[in-house]
Amino acid sequence: MGLKINNVGREFNGKKVVQNISFEAAPGEIIGLLGKSGCGKSTVLRAVSGLDNGYEGTVEINGTVSGGVDKSTGFIFQEPRLMPWLNALENVTFGLKGSKEEQQKLGRKYLTDVGLAAHEELYPKELSGGMAQRVAIARALITSPEVLLLDEPFSALDAFTKMQLQDLLLNIWREYNTTIVLVTHDIEEATYLCDKIVVLKDQPGTVGHELTLNEPRPRDRGSAELAAYKTEILGNLDLENI
Repeated sequence: MGLKINNVGREFNGKKVVQNISFEAAPGEIIGLLGKSGCGKSTVLRAVSGLDNGYEGTVEINGTVSGGVDKSTGFIFQEPRLMPWLNALENVTFGLKGSKEEQQKLGRKYLTDVGLAAHEELYPKELSGGMAQRVAIARALITSPEVLLLDEPFSALDAFTKMQLQDLLLNIWREYNTTIVLVTHDIEEATYLCDKIVVLKDQPGTVGHELTLNEPRPRDRGSAELAAYKTEILGNLDLENI
C-alpha cells in the first residue's frame, strides 16, 4: 500500500505555507520532492513523519492514517545531528531496546552497511562530513522503517562525497526495499535517484507537476535521457518568478 498524501495543507501564524498537496508512493518507490526555497517541501516531509501534526488533510502509511510521530518512518536531516558525547556505534544504537550485546551486534551490521565497520569508536568531531552522514543513515535504518524520509541530506557535502552517498542510498534501497521520500533542490540528484518526482511551486506551495522516470538503474548521470527529464522539470519550475 505504501504512502498516500491526501490534500495536505499547513498554515503558520495565519499564513498558508502549503495547500492541497497530494501524491502517492508505492512500496519500495523513491519519491523526490523538488522545488524552489519556500515552497513547502520540508513542511510536507514533517507532516509525513509526524513531527508536525498541525496540518490539514491526511497521511496514510500502509493504509493507516498517521497521527503524531510515526514509528514506521525514519528521518535523515540535512545535518547529521549526532550526539557529540557518543561514538559512532553508540549514536547508531541510542534508544534501542534489548541487551547491550544485541544492540551492538545490530549497530555493527548497519555501520558495515554504510561502510563504517572500522570506525565505530570514532566520535562525531573525528568524523568527516560524509562519514557523519553515513552514521545518521545507519541510525535511521536500524529501526527498520517502512518509509525513509530525507530532508536534503547531501546538500552540505562536496560533489564527490554527495555522489558517493547517493550511490550508497541506492545500495541500501536495493537491500531493504524501503519506500523513500527525498526533499532536494538538486535536479540532477532527483533524476538520478527517484522513480517519481513531485515538483512543488508557488507560495503557498502546490503540486505543479508530477513526473515518472522510466529510466532503468543503474543510470548514467550524463545521459541524454536524464538531461531530457531535467529540461522538463525546469520548464515546470516557473523560474521567472523568483
